[in-house]
Amino acid sequence: MGTPRSSKLLVDLEAAIRAESRPAAKDRLRAQYVVQLARVDRLEEAAGVLADLRLRNARGEAPTVTPWINYADSMLDRRLGLGDSARIKMRRAHATSVVAGLVDLQALCSS
Repeated sequence: MGTPRSSKLLVDLEAAIRAESRPAAKDRLRAQYVVQLARVDRLEEAAGVLADLRLRNARGEAPTVTPWINYADSMLDRRLGLGDSARIKMRRAHATSVVAGLVDLQALCSS
């Protein structure tokens, strides 16, 4: 049968996080990990990883991480059924991704 695609993606993201040495790049991968956890309904785990990310990036020293955190936060809220909050956070993710020049994230926020 093989590994479900979502499980494989989580495993691949975990490996990428472990292999990444740059803190900002590692945190962007963690934010993507949160999104995938939310997609497979591992909501408590996603919330925990997101809370850790927020703490680590509270001072906003990595402007390319904040948009990814906003995106992950919006996707988690969406899975939790918090539609209005999710839409607001998605708009914030889009706006911060424009400022940071993250074209790939802008595309995700626009879809």
